[in-house]
Amino acid sequence: MSSVRILLVEDEVIVATAIKETLEQIGYCVPAIEVSGEEAVKMAGELLPDLVLMDIKLKGKMDGIAAAEQIRNEVDIPIVYLTAYGDEETMKQARVTEPYGYVLKPVETRELRCNIEIALYKHMVEKRLQNNHTHLSNIIDGIDEVIFSIDSNKRITTWNASIEQLSGYVFNEVNNKEIGSLGIFEHVDKLVEGVDSVCTGEPVELRHIVLTAKDGDKIVLYIPHSTLMVEDGKQHTSVLFIGRDVTSQYERLKSLKKGKGYVLMDVEAEALSFFTSLAEIGYHCLVITRNKPAFIKHVFHPYSVQIISLPMNTGGTSETSDLDGLLALIKNFSKTGKNTVALLSGIEYLLSLYSFDKLLHLIFEINEVMHRSSSLFLMHISDQLFFSKNQLHLLRSELVLLPSGSVEDLIPDLQLYDMLEFLQREGKQSRDITFTRLRKELNVSFPTIRKNTRYLEGKGFIKIMRKGRTKIIQLSGRGERLIERFDT
Repeated sequence: MSSVRILLVEDEVIVATAIKETLEQIGYCVPAIEVSGEEAVKMAGELLPDLVLMDIKLKGKMDGIAAAEQIRNEVDIPIVYLTAYGDEETMKQARVTEPYGYVLKPVETRELRCNIEIALYKHMVEKRLQNNHTHLSNIIDGIDEVIFSIDSNKRITTWNASIEQLSGYVFNEVNNKEIGSLGIFEHVDKLVEGVDSVCTGEPVELRHIVLTAKDGDKIVLYIPHSTLMVEDGKQHTSVLFIGRDVTSQYERLKSLKKGKGYVLMDVEAEALSFFTSLAEIGYHCLVITRNKPAFIKHVFHPYSVQIISLPMNTGGTSETSDLDGLLALIKNFSKTGKNTVALLSGIEYLLSLYSFDKLLHLIFEINEVMHRSSSLFLMHISDQLFFSKNQLHLLRSELVLLPSGSVEDLIPDLQLYDMLEFLQREGKQSRDITFTRLRKELNVSFPTIRKNTRYLEGKGFIKIMRKGRTKIIQLSGRGERLIERFDT
């Protein structure tokens, strides 16, 4: 117990000496005795004792309460008050400084020891909880998903690094602020209804939340069905929201018109992610693919999806072995409802089985069926999987003649090259490139930057890494080689 060091602050010499002897008799160390509030603050910062035993009434400009307040603000040291005054007014003033205990004069050894031990234990527990909270905060900040929480009083209690970067608002700007007063969330009434419903045990669906960023951009967040209730220890319940930014997907969805056919020139994972967005907003989806049904169902969970497997497959899916059979299945699907969309992601496989002319005829037929039912038809094409660049060029040229009108290619434009060139130039100077800096340099919106960086990262042309709380973008070796090919 001798390792516990206590700073004693008492302006009456006889009383201070007696208390020091008592403390040392029961095993504590008293490295210093101070008689003024100013000296107590200074010595607490220098010695960093385990506890301060502070007389409330001190002579001079700074009394014990003021000194305790300053110590609490500057260093994390528990304080126990000494006082000969037990009146309500004195106790009320002292409580503001959140002391760990009170000892009335004249001091009794048992009471003194009991208050000190309780204060030390309480401070140890609080410090452990704080360390756990800091560790949890670091974990939350390291997660790419957007995480924020709102308590039962409709105030922000958690706001991780991802949502800071998206919205432009840091945690200190929103912490403990009422959500309606912030002007960040659109449709606050629905968000309030969602918080109330979770707190009462009858959660409503909150699929999407729209934020207005500090720079005015609209950010669309997809929030899963389930939210978490977290007890914060202050008789409040916080509702934890975990989601992801789907702004770029919604930008693409705006360009889609029923009855038209579209080409998706993405890696397959991005194509499926975009297609899943349609399921999220209520479309009835059909996937024509070579992927295993279990994988497709996992990607679309919790939404149901109809699957046509290529080649023939079983396991709760439709199966086909010829183009006429495939077209018949698609016709049946198109009659199932108004909001229907079909994704054909196995074109390169069909091209390996049938002639190019037959494939084009099938695409014309599928698009005509979907056009008549005011449905959407999406075709996923990967230029890396086609047998020749000429076939890809011809296919994309022929698709312009589809009965439903022109096919819109959803590939980002040469803005991507400008981004890669900027990353290369700045990388040679060993400069860190953040999303904010990239957005200012290219003079485009943050959602566009997010969309394009995700596309380039998926292709392996860039790397996105964390540096503290900030995401840093770097050009990869593959990106370097791409620029070299462009330049030559």
